[in-house]
Amino acid sequence: MLLQKDEELQKNQQCRPTTAETSLSEIQELPEGESINITETKSRIQRAVDMRRNDGASPLFISCAEGNIDIVQELLKHGANAEQCTKDGISPLDMAFESNSLDIVEMLLDGYVSVNKQSDKGKTPLYIACKFGYVKIVRLLKNRKTKVNKHKKNKTTPLYIASKKGHISVVKELIKWDSSAKNAIDIDFQRDDGNTALFIACKKGFTYIVQVLLDANATVNIQNKIGETPLFISTLKQKVECSNILLSRPDVEVNSYRHDDQTFALYQTCRFGNSKLTTVLLQHNANINQCNSEHETSLFISCLYGHEQIVEILLQNESIDVDKCKVTGASPLYAACQGGYERLVRMLLRRGANVNKKTLKGSTPLHIACETNRLKIVHILLDNNAKVDVYTNDQISPLYLASQEGYLKIIKLLMKRSMESINYFSVDNTTPLYAACIEGHVDVVSHLLRNGADANITPFDKKSCLFVACEKGRSDVATYLAQETNLVHQYSTYETCPLYIACRNGYLDIVERLVCFKDYGNDIQINCILASCENGYRDIAEVLIKFFNLYAHNYTGTTPLHLSCENGHGNIVHLLLQNGIDVNSHNYQNETPLMIAARNGFEDMVCTLLEFNADVNKTDNDGNTALTLAESNNFPDVVDVLRQKMFRH
Repeated sequence: MLLQKDEELQKNQQCRPTTAETSLSEIQELPEGESINITETKSRIQRAVDMRRNDGASPLFISCAEGNIDIVQELLKHGANAEQCTKDGISPLDMAFESNSLDIVEMLLDGYVSVNKQSDKGKTPLYIACKFGYVKIVRLLKNRKTKVNKHKKNKTTPLYIASKKGHISVVKELIKWDSSAKNAIDIDFQRDDGNTALFIACKKGFTYIVQVLLDANATVNIQNKIGETPLFISTLKQKVECSNILLSRPDVEVNSYRHDDQTFALYQTCRFGNSKLTTVLLQHNANINQCNSEHETSLFISCLYGHEQIVEILLQNESIDVDKCKVTGASPLYAACQGGYERLVRMLLRRGANVNKKTLKGSTPLHIACETNRLKIVHILLDNNAKVDVYTNDQISPLYLASQEGYLKIIKLLMKRSMESINYFSVDNTTPLYAACIEGHVDVVSHLLRNGADANITPFDKKSCLFVACEKGRSDVATYLAQETNLVHQYSTYETCPLYIACRNGYLDIVERLVCFKDYGNDIQINCILASCENGYRDIAEVLIKFFNLYAHNYTGTTPLHLSCENGHGNIVHLLLQNGIDVNSHNYQNETPLMIAARNGFEDMVCTLLEFNADVNKTDNDGNTALTLAESNNFPDVVDVLRQKMFRH
């Protein structure tokens, strides 16, 4: 009978899910009476209560999760292992806490679980109670002489987790723990990352906990592994009340900084525009000229973000350095000009900021104001003796930048003050006029030319203003320059003219305007037509053949028809043939257009050429005909077309 029951137990354990009820039923089905083998029966009971699912969950674990105190009690009575964890390291006690079953928690702690036992993840009963804020359990554990500083693997203590979760009552209980030296609360205990309970309370903004910890003599200036203090993190997270509490401590260190970027508390409050905290920090002797790793001061960051009230507070401090720059050389005034903050610019200038201070690249506040179209700020700077004819390391003037961006009002304002830089060229030999032409600002181009800008100044590659306008497709500028200057026939270093570059880049409207000008030589004519045909611009080719010699060729004997065939532009081939181009012209290798089309397998193009009487029997310098070229390149359809043509003849 006993053997039979034992086999049934094993069978049931394999065939059905392990649940608390199943385990309990197995226990209840055990035979009673004097004939029972006590040793074997106890063994079977132990196996029943410790059955586990695939995830390692025991009947006791499941009962704790479900909050079923009766089954928990029965399982414990029959010897269930209360410290047995799942494969994920979760214990029955964890689940009792999770399900808010405090009666079960108390039952487990009443002799079934060691009060200082750590789970696979290093959590003690006290840690779990503190995490969930169960002050009653905390008190129970306190009476059991639990070790209050026992921590997880990352050194997270019960006090830390209670402070992080905002459980003020639990924090108070922990602070009042056993006062004996061996088990007194370590209020400044640091995790692996160096964070303390005070740090995390400040980060989360739990004001009451911060106050309680400080009243219990928590050290206010402890830095974590990256140099952050409680004050730093409270200002970073903008926890104003916590910051105020910390600043009420006479020993608080206000100038400590984070290691990586050397950011500090005053910088943070200025960055976020918190005037109250900024004032309090300054009252506690915060270093107003302290810099971060980029050499940005609190004044600089305030100007960068446009915080007028903060800047006003900072400028009241007599020791402030208004011209202290970041690593790039940008001053607070430069930052204010860049952001367009007119009132800040006035405030800084009244406080004596250097209006002409340069960055490391030589840019001044006037440069950045012109580049970013800050017209009113340009007025302010000029009224405060900003230099107009000032140049960057690349010899760029404020006028150059305004011309490049197309800000005509600023240009006029600058030119009223000085005309010196109108023809001043940069390191690459470009002028304000040239920059305006590149960007297509025709109103600026017109104004500069009327006021003495020299259109003949070119960069080292000799590309004229008109040339770059054509190259970039700036049709309005190109039209204006063609009419107002003598640049139409001016060549670049590469012997190309504006019309050619417009043809090559496909700008039809510019071509239509420039082609009307006379005196284009044969080389220009053929190069323009070749460029349009090579790139497939049929509309441009159609315009050009009305004005230029269609029968011309370059020094290799290549005609527009050759290039069109080479690149597969059938629509241009048809256009050229309709306008009388020689279908049998040849280049220096004696290749005809038909040979080129056949070699590339362009069947439709071959048919078109044949319609216009292309000679199928012509040979190149190597003795190839169109047919042999098509055969050698494996284009059978082209071969068929050519053979049919030959047989007809």
